[in-house]
Amino acid sequence: MGRIDWNLADGGDTEDVQAIFSSGPCAQDRLLLSIGRLVCAWGLFEGSLEDRIDRLRMAAGEIRAVGNRSRPSMARRFAELRAVVAMRDRRNADALTEIAGIESEIQRIDSIRMMVTEGFQAADGDGLLCRDGKNRTVRFALEGLDGEAATLDRLRGKLASI
Repeated sequence: MGRIDWNLADGGDTEDVQAIFSSGPCAQDRLLLSIGRLVCAWGLFEGSLEDRIDRLRMAAGEIRAVGNRSRPSMARRFAELRAVVAMRDRRNADALTEIAGIESEIQRIDSIRMMVTEGFQAADGDGLLCRDGKNRTVRFALEGLDGEAATLDRLRGKLASI
């Protein structure tokens, strides 16, 4: 995705236009792509978690819809997952240990996601400057955001195996 130079659009050299589009995405575009990957991976993980809880409920013979919780928090979703898994297999604690590991990683990624989406201050070269809850400046590199999105994808796979 390249930027359009409107001065060239009025009749500039085609070599200059080709140079603009062949240079690849600019730093702002890469930042937006990284943020978008993180936000989309988070949404996909939320959907996978809800689907997994529904499938486990159906397998247990429970077909009721969740009460009047239209959008429960991630902590409530994990508590519900732990409850369903514990009822399914009371003797095997491996699945509960796996859920606890996933939940701790999700809490870490959630804090990063919240800082990026709510505490953004400025773009800084190949990263973002954000403010945390204590108003401290925190810098996130592009590779770090892409890594967190990849971690969410990996956790979705682990969730499916529970």
